[in-house]
Order: sequence, then C-alpha cells, then structure tokens
Amino acid sequence: MNRYQRSANIIPQRLLALLMLPLALIACGDACADVAVIVNPANKAELDDSAIARIYLAQVRTFPGGGEALPVDQKEGGATQNEFSDKLLKKAPAHIKSFWAQQKFTGNAKALKQLSDDEAVLKFVAENPSAIGYVEASKVRASVKVVAKY
Repeated sequence: MNRYQRSANIIPQRLLALLMLPLALIACGDACADVAVIVNPANKAELDDSAIARIYLAQVRTFPGGGEALPVDQKEGGATQNEFSDKLLKKAPAHIKSFWAQQKFTGNAKALKQLSDDEAVLKFVAENPSAIGYVEASKVRASVKVVAKY
C-alpha cells in the first residue's frame, strides 16, 4: 500500500470518529455524572482536592484542623466509584484496588468501609460526624454537606 492509499484510508476513519463523538457523549449517561464529596453538616473542616485525596489514600487520618476522618467507599466497579477514582484521585479503579491490597498486606492501613450505593453513603455520612463519602451529585440531600464536586 502506497502513501496515498494509506492517507485515503485515514480520512474516512477520522471522519467516522468525529461523527461518533456525539453518540459517545449521549451514551455516557450516568457513568459521566458529577460526583459530590460529602461530609456531615457538623463538620467544619475546609477541604480542598489535595486534602480529600490524602484522606482517601490513607495518607492522613484526620481532617485539616483536627478531628477523625472516616472515609467510606462505594461498591467496587460502580459508576460513581469509577468517576471518583478518575476525577479526584486521578487513578484507574484497578490501580486503587491494587493500592488497597498492598496497604492491607503490609499492615499500613485497612481497606475503606464499602457501602452498597449512594443511599447507603448518604445515610452513613448523615449519621456520623467523622464521615466523608462521595455520591452522584444529583442524589445529594440536605442531611449532608457538599465539600467538593467533580
């Protein structure tokens, strides 16, 4: 195949990719929904992206300014967990799973408490002043306080 034949094949492929982009965005649906990081309303800590990531990667066990931090995770493989891992932690969910397996094996930290869905996280955070969790942003209620949104 010569140079001109190869470029003739590339143009339709690129055109097809451009035409498929809107369909991919539409199909994204819930998997691309915003994620809200939530705490109990009694929690007055100021949290930035770095502080949240350090809590979720077991680098610190307290909120900035003091107070125990009790992070909870969503079920493995769920769309909300995947979005949180990608957007805040900047790591693939498989990498996070490997990280926690290593932490458990070495005894550095125990795995985060995993809850089944957004409703369970909302309930847990609303009932525990030390809790921090994440849910699909559209599911947030007045019983929790949003500290970040991705």
